[in-house]
Amino acid sequence: METMKELVALQKPIMLDEGNFGHWKVRIRHIIRGIDEDAWTAVEQGWTAPTMVMEDKTIAAKPKERWTDSDKVSSKFNSKALTTIFSTVDLD
Repeated sequence: METMKELVALQKPIMLDEGNFGHWKVRIRHIIRGIDEDAWTAVEQGWTAPTMVMEDKTIAAKPKERWTDSDKVSSKFNSKALTTIFSTVDLD
């Protein structure tokens, strides 16, 4: 049986243009959900880089070496979704 990556690679690429947003939106949603449901959740709910409370009670970005496994997984799903979207949008 083929892996999900192979199935996505076999699909005819769809590029977003001014006349196909509705079709593109439906296709890209299914492609991303096919990669992983958590990747689609990152699209719907957004993703924020992990933060931590500093000694002076301010909030700062958490250094990557202090990210938890959950932080890393969330980041990975966000990256997969963004890569998929960016690969279907032309620079023009």
